[in-house]
Amino acid sequence: MPVLPTAFVVTAEYDPLRGEAGAYAARLAADAVRVEPRRYPGMLRGCFAMDDVLPCARHAVADALVDRRDGGMRRRVADPARRVRAAPGLRGPPAGSSVYAGAVSPLSRSEKRTLLARAPLFAGLSDQEIDALFQVTRPCSLQPRDELFHKGDAGNQVYLVIRGTLKALTTSEEGDDVVFSILSSGELVGEIGFLGTPTRTATVSAITESELLTIDRRDFLAFLKSHPDASIKLLTVLADRLKRVSELVEDTLFLNLPVRLAKKLVHYASIYGDEVEGGVRINLKLSQEEWGDLVGATRESVNKQMRAWTEEGIIGADSGFVVIRRTEALEKLAGCAID
Repeated sequence: MPVLPTAFVVTAEYDPLRGEAGAYAARLAADAVRVEPRRYPGMLRGCFAMDDVLPCARHAVADALVDRRDGGMRRRVADPARRVRAAPGLRGPPAGSSVYAGAVSPLSRSEKRTLLARAPLFAGLSDQEIDALFQVTRPCSLQPRDELFHKGDAGNQVYLVIRGTLKALTTSEEGDDVVFSILSSGELVGEIGFLGTPTRTATVSAITESELLTIDRRDFLAFLKSHPDASIKLLTVLADRLKRVSELVEDTLFLNLPVRLAKKLVHYASIYGDEVEGGVRINLKLSQEEWGDLVGATRESVNKQMRAWTEEGIIGADSGFVVIRRTEALEKLAGCAID
């Protein structure tokens, strides 16, 4: 292989190509090319036969390589909508269709406009103002585990969740995740990197099938300048995010795992909980690893604690959802009540 200029090379980390990508990265490193691993969940969606997987994956990797142009580095990354461009001879979805065949019907334009108008940040706007704002938005659809953006990416857009659930997280060099927050319908995503630093401060990925509206920096700043009340509401959103991160740090440093986990369960029961026979079900399907990411613990530790609570009758499970069966006991441990 010829000696290459120093640059970043983005490779894909998924099972069918992990070994090949690792070997390729090692060869590049031997030629003094710096390598930055990046995950692109969902890139293989839309492949219709197993023999198509590797060609599709190789094409996706090739499409994500970094170029050096005019003496500088320029990185091409996958579009947030995560559509896969078919390699030559690769069978793909019909023209004009999404590569994601979800079970949930897509929202109509009128439904998206209605949900935009209901977002707290845009409450109080007239119909004409909502229409004008909606005209500058673009739709974005994600499947579970798809990344909306990655930590370090350029922050040129802000997003509004209109349906679904996402998580904001950061990953250590060892591969451990810490989840800062869960984001759902009506919440703004990407406002910190958008208004502050020029790059994303966290990775955001979908937990469930999600639909968002994308607003470019120029259009959103113009909106804030003409609507001072919205700017004040945005400050409230930023203050709330900072409060959540501060609480996460404090809880991790000063509280033991049972208390931290109890607080999270009570918190999400207040947001996503429904009363069912025998308790309160948290309508947020998270794996034990994801619950661990939320409280800064390992999957094994969370599994052990939840199993102990299940044996005590404090919690239970219903089709993958956590059900709080003895709310008083969990609230007492958490030091707060389900709203």
